[in-house]
Amino acid sequence: MQVLIRQIRQGDISGLTEIFNHSEVVRNISQLPFSTDEQWMQRLQKNDHGMTLVADFNGEAVGCITLMAEPSMRRKHVATLAMAVSPNYHRQGIGTQLLEAATSLADDWMNVARIELGVYTSNRAAIKLYNHFGFAIEGEARAYSYGEGKYQNLLYMARVRKSRSKKASNSETVSLAAQA
Repeated sequence: MQVLIRQIRQGDISGLTEIFNHSEVVRNISQLPFSTDEQWMQRLQKNDHGMTLVADFNGEAVGCITLMAEPSMRRKHVATLAMAVSPNYHRQGIGTQLLEAATSLADDWMNVARIELGVYTSNRAAIKLYNHFGFAIEGEARAYSYGEGKYQNLLYMARVRKSRSKKASNSETVSLAAQA
């Protein structure tokens, strides 16, 4: 399924709030359910170090991805990534398209050498997708958060480009876990 990847607009907020409140999504994020449009607007307005891209299918936001650049002088080469796709559109390539756009943005426009993320160990589909894009597991946080009546473990993953002089392919990413 081909979607339009674009920057988020104010008109997307209600649809994204619905996605992030969906039971299949909220179990895979660290936020509480029942978020409001106003809360999402506040989060986006505070996002002055990043960019949120939306997957637009026929005018409807069906997923989003955010890259947050680190403001620290020593970590300007780092961005944190967060993504969600509507369960109605899972396994249709939307996550892949969002991740392609975000990694291209990081590599080609933001000069980001390291992209970090956290993903729950139970979210096997996301882990597989991140691995496909060269993200490596760097560690596991046990009992990282609490949700649905139980503690959840979180994997720390990152993708590190070897070279700043050319766009890194998946085969050129460095696994920090393998170096340890």
